[in-house]
Amino acid sequence: MYLEVSMNVSMKEIWERARVGKPTVLIGASPLLRAPSGRKVLRLNGAESWTTAGPIHKALEQLQTWLGTESKRTGAAQDGSLRYQLLGEMPTQIVEDAFLESCNRFALEAAGRAVLLFDDVDRADKQALEVIQDLLMDPSKLKLPWIIRFQEAPKGASLELLQALQETYDEDVFHDFTTDENDSPFQPFEWNTLPKQVLRVMRAAAVIGNSFEATLVAELLSMPLGQVLETLQEASDAGAPIGDLCHASFFIPPQSAEHLKDQMLPSLLAYWHEQLAHILGGVEDTQRAPATSSLDIDEDFIPTRAQEELPQEETNTTQPNTEDLYEANAEIELPQSDTDNSDTVEDETIPHVAPPSYTPHPKRSSAPSKEATSTKDQSRAAQHLHAAGQTQLAIERYLDAIKELVSIGDTKRGIQIGQEAMELLDELPSSRQKSILEARLLLEFARLKWHGVVFGNIAPLTEVIESLDAAKATLPANPPADLLGRIAALHAGVSYDIGDMKSLDTSLRELASVSRKLLEYNRPIASARLLNDQAALYIRLGDPHQATRLLYHSREIFQNLLERDPKDEVALLELAETEHLLARLPLHVTIRKGREADAYTISLQHTKVAAQIYNQLGRHRELARVWETMGRLEIGRGRAEESVQYIIKAMEVQRQLSDVMGLARSTAGLADVFIKQGDLLQAAQLLQESILLNLQKGTPLGLAFNRRSFEQLKTLTAQAPTEQHLQAMEALSDLMNRAESILGKISIGA
Repeated sequence: MYLEVSMNVSMKEIWERARVGKPTVLIGASPLLRAPSGRKVLRLNGAESWTTAGPIHKALEQLQTWLGTESKRTGAAQDGSLRYQLLGEMPTQIVEDAFLESCNRFALEAAGRAVLLFDDVDRADKQALEVIQDLLMDPSKLKLPWIIRFQEAPKGASLELLQALQETYDEDVFHDFTTDENDSPFQPFEWNTLPKQVLRVMRAAAVIGNSFEATLVAELLSMPLGQVLETLQEASDAGAPIGDLCHASFFIPPQSAEHLKDQMLPSLLAYWHEQLAHILGGVEDTQRAPATSSLDIDEDFIPTRAQEELPQEETNTTQPNTEDLYEANAEIELPQSDTDNSDTVEDETIPHVAPPSYTPHPKRSSAPSKEATSTKDQSRAAQHLHAAGQTQLAIERYLDAIKELVSIGDTKRGIQIGQEAMELLDELPSSRQKSILEARLLLEFARLKWHGVVFGNIAPLTEVIESLDAAKATLPANPPADLLGRIAALHAGVSYDIGDMKSLDTSLRELASVSRKLLEYNRPIASARLLNDQAALYIRLGDPHQATRLLYHSREIFQNLLERDPKDEVALLELAETEHLLARLPLHVTIRKGREADAYTISLQHTKVAAQIYNQLGRHRELARVWETMGRLEIGRGRAEESVQYIIKAMEVQRQLSDVMGLARSTAGLADVFIKQGDLLQAAQLLQESILLNLQKGTPLGLAFNRRSFEQLKTLTAQAPTEQHLQAMEALSDLMNRAESILGKISIGA
């Protein structure tokens, strides 16, 4: 026998063990565990491993709902584009760390009234089993009491997990939990004895999988959900082996699902697979999804004094003489371009193009449509497409699934799904399209590895570069210009993190070359995005003059597009982002002495244009970020009152949106205001709140800005120390160090 275990344990004993915080491992078939009244069960279902996000992320979303924390997939900076670093964005925390942190927070709030149930782990895939093992191998790591259940005798990877648990925990943790009547809750069943309509529903369920949702069966068969549930009840009454997983999700034994599919005509089976792929594969634009418009905010907010001083008609300026505004880093030898500046901007000042008259778009309803609430899962759609013989489309869906996993921070699962897609490539004949698909997959592998590097795992940066080089080498002759652009942008992001001159120089040349190609292919928006990435590299190199010229060139491209079509929403959003990038330049570079007022005034004019566009498009998250930037610029101008008004207004919106990352930034900005005013205790309190928010969201870049403010606060406190100040700084230092030990420490320069 694989393990000596104690014999039957009662349901009451199981819940009593959980109540006092003792872990429990249940081995053998058992009925579903039903929690006593007043007890919350977070169920992590191993049978859901074949979904895109997998059981870990699904459980995390449930936790975040209970905790009232952010569960949105923002993903703004997930593509590695450098322009997001200038905006202060950063990839979100990897999903395993977020899950552990949320579990431990919930354990404190639930105070013994909650338990984590790892259910049907013998059906979990390798990645999910690795995460579970990592969570449980250190008994002090997970604070939430847990139960783990193997429904069948463990074997393979699940047996390895069980043996690892045996080496870690005492014998009284392990229990045999079989039913008194039978060794299995499911007995053999003659499916053909069911009425035709009942058998039809069961066949549809089997095509979905041995774990299936009644809602998906209803959508596939165009039946009301209630009728599907009643039909499943009828099958269960007839003795069919159906397990209710709660929330209209069900389970049938794998051998039963295979038997039901084997009895179907191949043409019907393929047709249903295609229909399921269509239902599950709806692609949604998560990065450009409109914000809800039901927020209680004053979208045109500008502090009274600031409104009086900013120009009301013409808010934009021509490109300023940046040599007079900003100091270049004289210690860095800038790379020499092998071009004649045709890839950037002519030496003369770019002629001013007035912003178009922006037509406000109709406010969008916050009520989700029926289509928006349907289950979408790209990985499952890919599996059904492959079963239907459509391998190329299956790989496309897997690529969509990987992008979704990047946006939620699940790098390990993304790599696993990428490997599944790579295996499908072998089924395709050699062709141009196959080469492009392989290059796209290699690009996503590089993106996943880069994301993992941010949090100190998976791969070194050099390995990310190797994946990008492999993607370029795989491309056919005359590859898609957009794909070249995405490879170049990610290469630049990795080079930014490496930081050596050779890498930065290579990326600058590559960005310039691809940007020109995109213009030749009449892709001005994609070309201008790369100009913004080049600007970020020049900031990294300490050359604000070239960065500014590139940003103004990018801005001109978007303005020209809007002159032709003032309602082009993509161009509007890109213009707003570029205006915001220009506005934030004084926050990243050194302003020449005596030119501070001019630099901040020009930047505030850029923020006003950005805020106007975001307001009209209902982009409240971005609007709040612009207000936070305006607050920081007002700090530089020495106008504390206006700065506080902007930042507090941003924080009000961020609270309504549950934008934890934005709230962390704004709280840190408010702390900087009080540092400037000399109110060090208030600054310390706000900085503590910001650190805790960054820790909650998992943003090392946010912590880097916290560290910069902390060092400034520490210096000021040392000049006139009091016992109260020293105690506050000691507590803040401990929190800062603890947060950096969890999320890692990165450098953002001066």
